[in-house]
Amino acid sequence: MEKTTTVRLRPSTVRVLKALGRKGETYDQIIRRCIAAGIDLDLLKRLREAEEEPSIPEDRIPWDKLYRMSEKEFDELLKELASARD
Repeated sequence: MEKTTTVRLRPSTVRVLKALGRKGETYDQIIRRCIAAGIDLDLLKRLREAEEEPSIPEDRIPWDKLYRMSEKEFDELLKELASARD
C-alpha cells in the first residue's frame, strides 16, 4: 500500500473537487483524473485569487461548470464578478 499524506484544502477547493467528482470518488482520484485530462490548473488558481476578494459573492461562481469553461469564458466570468463588486 502506498503511503498517504494529509493535505489542507480551503473550503472553496473542496467545493471545486466535489463539483468535479463522481459518486464514490476520493479526492485523490478526482485530482489524478483532472491532471490526466489536462484541466487547466491556472484557471483554478485565477478563480481562487478572484474569489479571495471579499466583495465577490461566492454563490455567483458556477462551481459545477467551472472545469468545462474555455479560457475565454473564464475571463468573461472574472470580468463579470469584478464588475459586480464595483
